[in-house]
This record gives sequence, C-alpha cells and structure tokens, in this order.
Amino acid sequence: MSDPRTSERIIPVAICLLILGMSASTFQMEIESGELRERTERSETHESVNFQGFTPGSIYSDATISNARGTVCYVRHDGTIGCWGGNDNGQLATGYSGWGMESTYSTEDIIGVGGLQFREVAVGHMSACAITEGDELYCWGGGQYGQLGRPVCVENTTGGGYFHCRHAMNKPPQKVNFTNNETVLTISGTGGSGHFCAIMETGEVMCWGQNLYGQVDGSDFCSKMTSYAIPAVGDDCNWNYGKTRPQLVPFPDNRSAIAVTTGDQFSCAVLDNNSVYCWGSTLAGRMGLGEDHFTTVTTSSWDVSMSSIEVENPDAFPDSGYAVLGWREGYWSGKSGNNLTGFELVDTEGVGTIAAGTYIANAIQREPIHIPMPNDEPALAIDSGGAITTAIVGDGKAVFWGHDGDNSTPVIQTAIPQGRTVISFSQSESHGCGILDNFEAWCGGQNGWGQLGLGSTGGNTPFSMVTGGQEFVGIATGSYYFNENSRWNSTYQGAQTASSCAINVTGYVFCWGTDELGTLGDGPPCCSRNAPNLIYSPGRDGRADVSDRDPDGDGVISILDDLPYGCPSGVYLVNGACTGVTTAGFYSLEYSTIQHPCPAGTFQPSPGQDNCLTSSAGHYSPEGSASEIICPTGHYQPDEGQGACLEADSGNYVSIEGETRQYECTPGNYQPWSGQDGCLEAQPGNFVSGFGSDRQTSCAEGSYQESSGMDSCTQADPGFYVSSEGSTSQEPCQPGSFSSSQGQDTCTEASPGFFVLEAESTAQSACQPGDYQPDSGQVQCLTADPGNFTSSESATEQTPCPSGYYQPDPGQTSCIESEAGYFSQEGASSQTQCPSGTYSSSSGESECTAADPGYYVELDGATGQTACPPGQFQGSSGSGSCEEAPPGQIVSPDGTSTLECSPGTYKPENQSTCLEASPGHFVNESGASSQTPCAPGSYRSTSGKTDCVLASPGNYVPEEGSSGQTQCPKGEFQSFGGESSCNQAMPGHYVPEEGARSQTSCKVGNYQPESGQEDCMPADPGNFVSQSGATSQFACQPGTFQGDSGSSSCDPAQPGNFVPNAGATEQSKCPGGQEQELSGQASCVDVERPLWLSLLIFGVPSIILGTMAILYISNRKKGGGGGRGKAYMYSEDLTVGQLKK
Repeated sequence: MSDPRTSERIIPVAICLLILGMSASTFQMEIESGELRERTERSETHESVNFQGFTPGSIYSDATISNARGTVCYVRHDGTIGCWGGNDNGQLATGYSGWGMESTYSTEDIIGVGGLQFREVAVGHMSACAITEGDELYCWGGGQYGQLGRPVCVENTTGGGYFHCRHAMNKPPQKVNFTNNETVLTISGTGGSGHFCAIMETGEVMCWGQNLYGQVDGSDFCSKMTSYAIPAVGDDCNWNYGKTRPQLVPFPDNRSAIAVTTGDQFSCAVLDNNSVYCWGSTLAGRMGLGEDHFTTVTTSSWDVSMSSIEVENPDAFPDSGYAVLGWREGYWSGKSGNNLTGFELVDTEGVGTIAAGTYIANAIQREPIHIPMPNDEPALAIDSGGAITTAIVGDGKAVFWGHDGDNSTPVIQTAIPQGRTVISFSQSESHGCGILDNFEAWCGGQNGWGQLGLGSTGGNTPFSMVTGGQEFVGIATGSYYFNENSRWNSTYQGAQTASSCAINVTGYVFCWGTDELGTLGDGPPCCSRNAPNLIYSPGRDGRADVSDRDPDGDGVISILDDLPYGCPSGVYLVNGACTGVTTAGFYSLEYSTIQHPCPAGTFQPSPGQDNCLTSSAGHYSPEGSASEIICPTGHYQPDEGQGACLEADSGNYVSIEGETRQYECTPGNYQPWSGQDGCLEAQPGNFVSGFGSDRQTSCAEGSYQESSGMDSCTQADPGFYVSSEGSTSQEPCQPGSFSSSQGQDTCTEASPGFFVLEAESTAQSACQPGDYQPDSGQVQCLTADPGNFTSSESATEQTPCPSGYYQPDPGQTSCIESEAGYFSQEGASSQTQCPSGTYSSSSGESECTAADPGYYVELDGATGQTACPPGQFQGSSGSGSCEEAPPGQIVSPDGTSTLECSPGTYKPENQSTCLEASPGHFVNESGASSQTPCAPGSYRSTSGKTDCVLASPGNYVPEEGSSGQTQCPKGEFQSFGGESSCNQAMPGHYVPEEGARSQTSCKVGNYQPESGQEDCMPADPGNFVSQSGATSQFACQPGTFQGDSGSSSCDPAQPGNFVPNAGATEQSKCPGGQEQELSGQASCVDVERPLWLSLLIFGVPSIILGTMAILYISNRKKGGGGGRGKAYMYSEDLTVGQLKK
C-alpha cells in the first residue's frame, strides 16, 4: 500500500557550491543620524522599552523582520523598510526586477510609499506586505495568486501560463482595501504558497491569495477542474486558483484571534481563549490531528471510466472536495453510502486501474478545526513554515507538528535549556529558530547550508544555541527550493535558499545560511555562512525597529501575561496586583497600571470609576477635580468639559457669576483689560464707534470732538483744519492756503500757478495769461518778462519765446514771428539780419541757412541762395562767390566740385563740357585736354573711345587718323591684322576676291607665270601641268599626247598606235606591216618580235609610269610651313580656324 504522505517530504536536490576560499568582507555601518526622519526611536536607546522583541503574527508585538523564499525585508527604526535578496517578481519594491532570480545583495528602500512609516512587515511567496503606523496595509510584488489583495491578472493572448499577471510586477506598494475599511493589527505570509492572513482591529482574521486547499477563506476552495475568468470577478477565484479579495475566516462562537500564521497551503490562528484552529491542506500532518484523521483506503478497484470510488471510511470525507488518490489529484462532488460520487482525476494520462487498498486522503479541511495542545496547555503564539507549525504554549514551552511521521500531532520541544522559556519562534520549511527569555537564539532542523548558525553545517540537527554571543530580540527563518519557472519564460530556474536573520538588542541585523540569492544581505552572493553575519546597509543607519513585549511594565511579556495591558477598569496595579482603587478626581481604564487624574474639563466625585464627568457650561474643572467650579465675575465658559473659565475679552465684560457668555461694550464705551465686569466712557477728543471695543479711538486728523462718551467725531469745516489726533477744536486756514472740503488735517497751499489772498479761504485763484507763479503758497502772481510769455491761466512759469520768435514787451500772452531774411533764438526780445553767405527764406526761423555747396549768397539779409553759373563751382557751404573749372575738368552737376573728363573724352581751354574723341581718334586717360589720332594699321569708326581697333586680316589702313579699314584688292592678300598694306599673289598663285587673307596655288592642269594675278591659265592641248602652283606648262613627250586643255598629264599612245613628236594632240595608227604591242611608243615595229622584246616594250613603260605616279603622290603629301612674320603663300597653308578669321 502506497503512502501519500511521502509526497510532502523535502527532496534534497540542491548541489552545494564549491567554496573557493574567498572571505566575505565585513562592512562597518555608518550611522548618520541627520538622515533619520522624525519618529519615536523605540530602538535607539530602548530606555522606554520594558522588554524588547516580537513574536511573528501576534497582536501583542510588531514583527519587524521577515524572511521567505530568499527575500528578506525589515522595518528600520525610522519607520522605513529595507529589503534584499530574491527579486524575481519585484518583491523588493525597488522599481525593477530581472529575468530569473534577479536579486539585490544589500538593503534597498522600497519605493512609492511617500512619507509613510511602517511598524510591521511580512514576506510571502513572490510578494510582501507591511503595516503602517496608521494600521493600513500595503502589498507589492507578484500577484498571480491574488496575494496583493486586489485583481492584477489580465487576459493575455500572446503568452501562456503566468504571462497573464506579469504586469503586476515592479509596481510600487499599493494599499489593500478591506470591505469595511478596517485597520490591521498584524500580518502573516509564507514562502510556500502565495497567500497572506491578517488580524483586523475587530479581532477577525481575513486571508487572500492562493486557495487550492481552502487556506484562504476557511469555507471553500478553488478547483483545478474549473476555469475562472481573467481578471477575477468579485470574490470568485482567479485563473490561478486564488482569491484576490480578502476573505473573512469564520471562527466558532464569534471568537477573535490574538495570533495568526500561514504555512504551505494551510493557515492557523490562536484565538482569544488560547485555543489553536487550523484550516487548508490536511496533507503531511498539517492539521496536527494524526495521519488517520483524514486518510483511508479504497475498498475496490477504480479506473477513469468510473464516476464513483468506494472507500473504507467515508466519514473522513465531507460531501464534496479535493482528494489525493495514491499520487493522483482528484475531486468528488457527492457521497452515497461508502462511495464518493462524481469522482474524477485532474490528470488521467497514463492512468490504468487503481487497485483496492490504495491510500486516499481528504486533502482539504474547509472550516477551521481545533488542534488540541499537549496537556491542553493554552497556546500563546504560533508560526508555520512548509508543512510544519510551531506554537508557544503554557509558560513558554515550544510545541510543533506536521511534516509526516511521528510529528503529525503536536509534540513538545524538549531541547530547550531547563529554566528557560521561549518568547518568540520562527518556523521555515527546513528549520526553525526561537528566542529565549535570556535573548539567546536557538535553532534546529536541516543545517546543510549553515542556516542554524551553529558555526558548522550538517544534516538534521537538534535544537541548539546559535553561535556568536549576540543577544537577539527577534528572528525570522526562511527556506525554499525554487523548482519552477519563476519568471514565467522558457528558462528553467532553480535555487535553494535556507537562511535565518535576527535583530540584536541594539537593533542591528545579522543573517546566516545560504547566500544563493544574496539572502544574507552582505554583498554579492558568495557562499554559505554558518554563523551570524552583519548585513550591509550602505550610506545609512540600518538599525531595525524593535517593539515592546511588556507594554504594561509588569515584568511579564505580553504573550505570557493574563493582563498584558494592565488591570480592569476602576482599579490599577499595586505591587504587581490589581488592588488599587481609584480615588475621587481619578479614573482607570481596563488594563491600566496606574490611576489617572481626570483630565481638565472633567471631574469625578466617586472612587473606583473608569471615567470622569464632563463639567457643565459656566463651570470648569482643573485636572484631578472631584467637583466642578462656578466661573467668577469677569469670566465665563460657553462649553462643557473645560478645564478653566475664559476671561472676558478686552472690549467685553461679565457682570455676574456662572455666565456662559461675555457681553460687548456699547458704542461710546470701551474696555482695554480682560476679565472685567464693566466698560469705560470715551474721553473728549476720542470716540468708540462699535460694539466690543477694547480701546477708545482718538479723533483722526481732520476731525475733533468736544464731548465725552461719543461714538463719532466732527469733521473740520471747509476753510478750516485739524492738524493732530485727539483734537477738541478746529483752526482757520491762513492767506496763501485754503481748505475746499470737510475733514482736512491741513490747509492746502495755493498750487504753483495759483494764489490765495485771504484767510479761511475755501478755494485758490488762477494766475491770468501774461502772469505766472512758480511757487506754492503765494498771495499774488508774477508778470512775464520781455522775450517770454504765458498764454493760459494758472501758468507755473513763463515760457521763453521759441526759436524764430521774439517779444520786446513784458506781460505778453504770445511772441512775434521773425521775418524772412532774419532769425531769432529762444527767449529773444528782437530779430537779427542774416549775414552774407547765409539766408532765411521764410519767417519764424531760429537761425540763418548757410548757402549750400554749389551756391552762394552775396548780400546780407538775403531770402534765398544763388546757383553757381555754368563753368563755375563752389565746394564749401556759406560762401559769397564761385570759382572757374580748370582744363580737363568740368563742374559737377550739383556745382559743388570739379570732375575729370573720363577716358574717351577731353576738354580744351575755354570749354565748359567734355568732348567725345572724334572717329579715327582716342583718349585713353582721365582729365585729358586733347585727343590722339589712330596710328596707320589701326582705325576707330565711332566717337568717344579709349583706344583704336587694329585692321583685321584681309584688310589694311594706310594712314593715321583713319575711321575705317580697306579690303585688300583682287590679286593681293594680308594674313595679319594691324597692317598698313597688302601682299601681291606670287607667280603660280592667284587671289580671286577682295579682302583675301591668303593666296591660292594654281591647281594641277593650270599655271600662272606672273605675280599679282586674280586667276590661273589652263595648260594648252599637247601640254600638261602635273603639279599645283606651276609657273609654266610642259609639252607631251613622244609616245604621249593630250587632246584637251587644262590637263595634268599626257595620255600614252595605245598599243597599235604611236606618237612620234613632242606636243602632240593626238596618236597615229601603225602603218600596214607594222605593229606595236606596247603603249606609249613613238614608233611601230615590224611584226614577229621575240617574247622578251614584247615584255620590254610593254612592261618597262608600265613600271616607269607607276613609279612616277608614286613619286607624284608622295610630293603632294609633303606640307610646306610658314612662320610668324611671313605672309601665308597658299590658301592650303591656312588652318580652318585661320580661314574663319
């Protein structure tokens, strides 16, 4: 028969890392007190702490350090939270996480919590939660099971598995909202499964997160056979079988919890009657009720085609639920007799027939079930890890259960030293550690990575004292084997973590065990440490917060104290017993250790009371009063519950005892003192205008009051004034001043431009035009001086006549405009004539205008300027005459200067303008007084030029001063430009047209024996010319003839013919009896000649003629060149470009 419990045993599959001898660095913590926020420093000196430390999950203390799944977080003494270690789901709340097991190796602050201060922290599966000083809960990290207390998973069609929830990582902590906005007392989390449980202010327990075994709500579970919505709807399960909203756990008789813990797939709580209740997974002894309580065997075989399965003890099973059959998971939906009906496996692959006698277990305990402690001792605290739970019971003993075998029911830990008690305990999957009442830390369990802190490593080890000699006040253990895809990608991840972290009496944090994920917090992962090692908290005071275990100061820690907070109401602690009865004027609440005086505003006439009475209105009660006291005169009290009466405020009075209000002084009366029973009258020169005045007010300047007890003052009349406060009369204004309205504190001086002649005046008089007054407070005005005027009333100053005007008389209202030819300056009393060289063309001028350059003014008093006459100029302004321009220069258009004649022009003596150079002449410089004729060989056809043009090739200029060029006549030519004559054509050449640039050779067949000819003669018949440029013709030789003129060669006599003489124009036939087989012969021969003779006759002439032809062609190809400075002899000698010229 197979044993299903072995499925929960830890399989040691992690491989120990080879230690290379590297020593860990020890980091000295730097305390920088200036960086700490203002907060009650409970662990700074611990002077106000009776007994330091905490018990995880207990409402009587705050757990300020937590360790789970390779991640550690703790609360510093300034209320901030620091975390280190595993960060695969952003559970360090640093704003980032990496693939796989991304870790941080020294403490880092969680982000996004603003100015919040925390008092407790709990690390769970891929997540963490913490409680603020205001008892609010914040959670962060991975939320795939709902462990953040809110839905975070969304539909993801591109990835499978956990991809639905990846977006929840790396987010700042967020507040967990409970249905009725309850606050939280304590929180518990676990690295084994993704759920948290908290005790609320009401004492109720609420849980959330993974709920496959009903470990969250204590009444139902999430089934693997059901597909749930993404995201989760309301209180339904999410797609990963968790509850995303906090669920209320029902306890019997509506009891409340004082401690709570979460293990791997189960939860437990200690109730206020010190009983233990657990719920969730029953496997591996988690419920502590023995192996047989939830298991039985099948009584018949079963296969997947069957819908029910028969068991030996059906009473171990509820009406529906989740079972483990051998190694298989399954669900049933009903019961009938000994059969579980509707039974089906989650995975049927490879399942055959399951034999009768196979173990089958009810895997879920839905409702919380009572777990009896040994000897029925009361449970005080509890903590779970993996399948193991440890509770502190009785007077400080440790009890544990779970993890199969003999420990399936609670067993007392016997290794604790005699006389010592356990005051705190932390349980993990692999080991557990406790704090004794002498602050020693003791650990037991697996020690393969030094997680027990004994200075060595090994296997299962009994409960033993941690080495190092530190005094610890709180401890947190954690272990986990990562055999999962923790970042939900395709890469397998695996890591073994097993460690312990503890806080010593001075608040410093030490860790030991495996450093696989940087869990020890002392730098990058190095190696396991088997003794306590100080964590590294760079750049700050990293000491932890430590709570008080003995808040009532009676010497008994809260979990062992029947009255952890003191005595019942109405009594208080005396010599360790609740024997003190409160006296009159005092009270005490439940759990008080002393009696308290009634606060100010309350009283208590009777002894043994838990409250004080509120004093009534018109009365008061100082602290510790046995009765209320009536308020005396001058005092009042409008409210109940006051510790003193209020003095009547200044401006008020109270005339009788026991008043609940004060009364305001009426207008005309005041009271400067508080606590008075009457008011005072306002004195003469003063007034009180309203109710409740605490002082009389002096009549302001400009007003006065002759009587007492008045509520206002009289304003000064027009023409009068009151110069000081508190006056009892008014005074008249003096000459030179006036007052135009009531209530003036001074008389107004007559303004500049005005005067006041008499006393008690109510207005000032304006100075008239022609008069002025620059000063204030005057009794008359001044007359304007000559050269000045005033044009309007109330002038404050006389105005000088402006430039261009003058005034010879006093007291005038305007000035006279100066005439044309005259000028006057500002303030002038007369006008002035313009001198020679200047003029004034209009009236009202302030100065004369100087004659412009190019102009002159000859006489005084001129009204205009005269332009310089033609040929004269003037370069200066203000001149009385002009000057003549010199030869080669002319006067500028504006007559202000002379200009040189430009190149191409000239000016001789007695000429007023520049003349253009005539055709055939040029001027090549500025300022010339004459022109220059063009030299022979050059010409200029237009006027006004700076140079001459050279005669072009084919042309010539024979004389100077020519205005054009002449073409060379026929028979002559000129190859160069700038020449004064042409060249005659040479014999054998000709020039057929005018303007030729070259001569032309007579063509073959033509000749010319003379020079200067315009054509060639053709060769006569019987003659020939074989070369070009010939000066004569040549007669045809005997044997040849030419019948045409103009031929370049003679024709040979044909065979059978002959030519006997030179110059022949035709050939003759051989006479009879003769013949001529050869051509070009001068005679015929008799018939019958030898062959060689025929060859000689015909062959030799042919060779000679061929050679002559070759020589002729060769001579024609030879070119004849001409150099610069020589005429081109032949038109063939010119290039195309030269011909174009």
